[in-house]
Amino acid sequence: MKFVYCGFDFFDVCLAECLAQGHKLIAGFAHKVDGLYNTNANVRTLCSEQKASFQERSVTAADIEEFSKNGCDLLITAAYVYKI
Repeated sequence: MKFVYCGFDFFDVCLAECLAQGHKLIAGFAHKVDGLYNTNANVRTLCSEQKASFQERSVTAADIEEFSKNGCDLLITAAYVYKI
């Protein structure tokens, strides 16, 4: 299954478990964090390891259209502050 992950390190176990189950990450999105109490380091690293894009911004309608064209099956949001 191809998926997009939207969230930060607070729920990165969700992302890691999806990858461990053999699913393919096609993109990662997060909001900007302070780097002290909240981080994006693990999500950024997992995206890099999977050769998936990582962006600190909200997902747009154009992004969703692109996900669909690329065969995305699921969009996961986990503590993602932006409305989709």
